Amino acid sequence: MENKNCVHLHVHTEYSLLDGISKVKELVNRAKELGMTAIAVTDHGSCAGHKDLEIECEKAGIKPIYGCEFYAHEGDEVCKEDNGRHLMVFAKSEEGLQNLYQLYNESYSTFYRKPHININLLKKYNKGLMVSSACIGGTISQKLLSGEYAIAKEWLTKFKDIFGDDFYLEVQPNDIPDQYIVNKEIFRLARDTKTKVIATNDVHYTFKEDADVHEVLLALQVKQKWDSPKRFKFPTNDYWLKTYDEMVNTFIGSMSDKKEFIQALENTNEVADKCDWVKLPKGDFMPHYNKLKPNQTERDALEEEVKEGVVKKYGVSTPTSLAEQIEHELDVIDEERYSGYFLIVQDAIREARKAGVLVGDGRGSGAGSKVCYLTDITRVDPVKYGLVFERFMDKGRQPDIDVDISDQDWLFKYLQSQYGDLNVARIITYGTLTAKSCTRKILGCFGYSMEEIAKVIGYMPDRLSFSFKEALDESKDLSIFMDSKPFIKRCIERLEGVISHEGKHAGGFVIYPNLRKYLPLKMVTDDNGNRNVPVAMLTKYPLEDAGFVKFDFLGLETLPIIKHTLDLIEEDTGEKVDLSKIDLEDKKIYEMLQKGDVSGIFQLNSQASRLVEQKPRKFSDLIAFTSIIRPGTGDYHEYIERRNGKEWYIAPERQRYMNESEGLMIYQEQYLHDAHTYAGWAYGFSDTNIRKNKKLKEDIELANKFVVDGIARGFNRSLLEKIWEEIVDVASGGYGFNKSHATCYTVITYQTAYLKAYYPNYFYSALLTAKIDNQEEVANIIAECKRKDIKLLPPDLNKGTHEFTPTKEGIRMPLNYLKGVGESVIPEIIRLRPIISLSDLFERRTKAIIRKNVLVSLIKAGCFDFEETRNEMMYRLDMLNRTKTQIKNGHICDYYDYNEKLFMKWEKESLGMYLRKHPLDNHNPKSFYDYKESEMVSVVGEITDVTERSQKNGKMMAFITLDLPCGVVRALSFANIWESQSIKNESKEGNIVYVKGKKSGDSILLDNIESLEVN
Repeated sequence: MENKNCVHLHVHTEYSLLDGISKVKELVNRAKELGMTAIAVTDHGSCAGHKDLEIECEKAGIKPIYGCEFYAHEGDEVCKEDNGRHLMVFAKSEEGLQNLYQLYNESYSTFYRKPHININLLKKYNKGLMVSSACIGGTISQKLLSGEYAIAKEWLTKFKDIFGDDFYLEVQPNDIPDQYIVNKEIFRLARDTKTKVIATNDVHYTFKEDADVHEVLLALQVKQKWDSPKRFKFPTNDYWLKTYDEMVNTFIGSMSDKKEFIQALENTNEVADKCDWVKLPKGDFMPHYNKLKPNQTERDALEEEVKEGVVKKYGVSTPTSLAEQIEHELDVIDEERYSGYFLIVQDAIREARKAGVLVGDGRGSGAGSKVCYLTDITRVDPVKYGLVFERFMDKGRQPDIDVDISDQDWLFKYLQSQYGDLNVARIITYGTLTAKSCTRKILGCFGYSMEEIAKVIGYMPDRLSFSFKEALDESKDLSIFMDSKPFIKRCIERLEGVISHEGKHAGGFVIYPNLRKYLPLKMVTDDNGNRNVPVAMLTKYPLEDAGFVKFDFLGLETLPIIKHTLDLIEEDTGEKVDLSKIDLEDKKIYEMLQKGDVSGIFQLNSQASRLVEQKPRKFSDLIAFTSIIRPGTGDYHEYIERRNGKEWYIAPERQRYMNESEGLMIYQEQYLHDAHTYAGWAYGFSDTNIRKNKKLKEDIELANKFVVDGIARGFNRSLLEKIWEEIVDVASGGYGFNKSHATCYTVITYQTAYLKAYYPNYFYSALLTAKIDNQEEVANIIAECKRKDIKLLPPDLNKGTHEFTPTKEGIRMPLNYLKGVGESVIPEIIRLRPIISLSDLFERRTKAIIRKNVLVSLIKAGCFDFEETRNEMMYRLDMLNRTKTQIKNGHICDYYDYNEKLFMKWEKESLGMYLRKHPLDNHNPKSFYDYKESEMVSVVGEITDVTERSQKNGKMMAFITLDLPCGVVRALSFANIWESQSIKNESKEGNIVYVKGKKSGDSILLDNIESLEVN
């Protein structure tokens, strides 16, 4: 009897990036709805959808078949270009899955860019695998299309020699002329060689009606407009998850071919039956520390490190209570089998510091652990700052040690050197089309202008996260617009949430022997150009769910700036500044911060006005400040009022942990202390039942327990009820901040402030080098240097590099900051050193590298000021460049018409800024930065950019960038001002303007703007 069902074996999901629409869940549910017993996922060069497939098939009760559509190279040699055909590979068993992942890994590491495989690799990893000839893009199909039947047969023989009856030919019912030819020839080849055929549909979307939306996705993939006649699209519109009848009915061919096609559909059930219900690897994948002494356990080794730390940091005689707390931590760590994890992290940090790599003082909740502190994983004393171990780790809870490091690539290579190149991997992340990005991209695809797109985006909610449906519900304007564009609306609804790109987790690493046996690993190139860096194709949560441990070594942008500053100090003075030993209560630092001098300081860069209000006097003030400025954390205004004298009361038992925040509960640790102090609860119990309790407000039983337990300890009911209400408000509102994290990061804040205060030339040089690609930020930093009488010097031909350099006279600008001086010019200048004159450089240069425009830029910036004046240099360059005939005919330039205005003009042309003097210096008696917050500002500046944006109401506003003597400042012109035509007419790029408005942070809220004539 005919089996009126089939199994889809050629299926692409959203993990075939911008080529497949479907979520795995949707595909599985549709297959279940159609009565299918199994479904495969076979994405292009990706096994990333396998975890989703396992989860969804488990729910639906249908069998998952794990596969991949590889690019198959026809030769035996290593492939150096993207010329691979397609080939389908399926895992029949757990062994097959392991071999699929081995094959996947080698497909990236052995071949070029895309994951290519060849016959040799298939022979190496053939056990437990099935293979099919794939779509029309497969090797056999291509040979048949080109009339090379004998060669196609040879390829079939090669595959069958490896896989026997587990090799299948593949036909598809797609309405393409070439497909008809391939199908007919495939059936002929199958008869001649007694090979079975499977019928697939190369699924790229779930439903038939998704075909036009899929075309939009393809246009987004190649960044083409919808109306482009050459737009990339599939040749037909039948790549959906078809029913059995739809597969039969869409097949085009003779009656005999149709019978064979129906048999090919039957064969898909045979393939599914051959496949076990495979479970993805799941188990105990905890890596082990590799530097143990003979007969030493990981617990012993960790305890030994801790004991050394105790003597070093707390002295020989440790208080009994502290010793008990340390022993408790060691017990919990050991019981949860994380001793090796701590040792691996500690060893990596220690070796990094030895190698001169800067490591942060901690991050996250790990600073609450005394073991972390005593082993130098963190450098913030949890006892001194009242930090809680149970906020970090407790029985049944995995720890997560977050480490900031200045050189992730160094650390990755070190871990590979210790545990093996293929036993250490980074972790994948996936970006998706959000409601806003999806709308923006699709409108762009349909030809909408930037201004029109900005207007539509302006209708959407002004928050980070929202769905398209929420945006429609909240905005009548958006709803009206989308209702008038039903196809665009449908595209956004369908494509929202689809994966758009891959990335690397900011700091996630996974370590385990022979990782590629258990995980699909993709090989990528890191930021330094190093190839073959393994990346695990599971994101962090599925990875941890499978039993792997995630190590977090994060590349904090500030650390390289600190490291560079310290290196500059040591190179110039020989002094080695040890930031772990600086005084955290240095009065000079707090005086600087109280003035709002915060540019370049970690976490405080845009907080000048608030810091002036707070007036920090000690380190605990800074910790509180860096916490309470975060959105939703505490009541900032109440905090400032209390610091300025407003009376407040806190119960005596709470003062030791509440006084530092003026009696306001801003830290998570504070309500954990409350629960311990008043109810006697263990910190671990409180962390689980308060911080992690999503229904805390409704948890009457827990509230009663707090009050009953508190009364039993002698406290008043009304006090307990009041404290519990405060705990609930903070914990359920989600705005209690992690004090462990705040304390560690405030150390970095203080360190950057310390370097700025005591080593300004070195600090600013490092900061400018880090920001070199952001001209606006560089201009502002240079303007600040000028205000502090730190001179900015033009590049030095004989000493200059690609970095800003501190000198006794000031800060020397890098050579490649000059316009027209690219990276290739610097090695050439270095080769020619010493350069004694313009003529010397002109004569010895490689003309193809140091062209005339480069020489002009060098002169205008002042690089030859040691020789003659700049106008004389320009005249001489002009003469050097002229032919004898031109000189004889009296063709001479007029560079002697030289004045201060021309000097400044040249400097702006070459450096992109006014370095020594600004033409508007005399027009601004008061600097923008001398005005107080909310004070009316009057400044004269040059407009360098005008950008329009749409407000929530759809009306247009503008951001006007002004070049002032004190730096670059933005004026914000809201719609009520910007709609004035006279304001728009005055606001043209290049205009010198007089601006009035209110100071708001680092911006001006525009009231009026007028053009000026400046001599």
